[in-house]
Amino acid sequence: MSYRFHCRAGTKSAKYLLVSATPRAPFLFALGVGAAGAFALMARAVARRKTAPIDHEIHGRVAVETGHPIREAAEVASPIGKWWTYVPAAAVTAACVGGCSTRASRVHGAAAIVAAAAAAALINKRLDELPQPPAPPGRPSPTHPVFPSGHAFGTAAVALTAAYILSREELVAATIGFPLAMTVPTLASLARMAEEKHWFSDIIGGHLAALTLAAMATAAYEMGRARGTGE
Repeated sequence: MSYRFHCRAGTKSAKYLLVSATPRAPFLFALGVGAAGAFALMARAVARRKTAPIDHEIHGRVAVETGHPIREAAEVASPIGKWWTYVPAAAVTAACVGGCSTRASRVHGAAAIVAAAAAAALINKRLDELPQPPAPPGRPSPTHPVFPSGHAFGTAAVALTAAYILSREELVAATIGFPLAMTVPTLASLARMAEEKHWFSDIIGGHLAALTLAAMATAAYEMGRARGTGE
């Protein structure tokens, strides 16, 4: 009787773990598809200048005049968001994740973080080929590509991917990891608007693209983790 009880309890526990773990990859994939759809809608609205009214309204509230200390600080921080800042940051984070253990899930997590950063750097220039709005006044040319914001895209893609994996591997609590990770993309985005380098719609587009990439990277991580751990 005791043996049967333990068997049943073990079976229920295994079923619970299977149910709780299995939907992660499909959910993340669906999230990525949804974010991609939202990005496509945003890109269409930008191309048709539907976002111009809200862009100009927010620009008037956020833009800072030349010489103001806030604008000067934003200009100093402008390198944050370039590929040569977030790719090394991703490599360091991946080394921390992979170096903490030899578990297969940690290796998959480290690979996903590096892959997200590399993909963001490669995709970024291709996104400049999308139909563009007239550039904000802070750009040297009105035809300069601005949608979506590469600063928002690259930093947020890496931040979201890293925060998810760090929390999933129980290295950092999600309640701490996600807000902390998104601090950099948020500040970088605000700085770009303060410098009059991006419209609000550029920032939203960058974050939607980032969510798409991060969701796909973490879905791949979950599939690798499931194969490696049997979840």
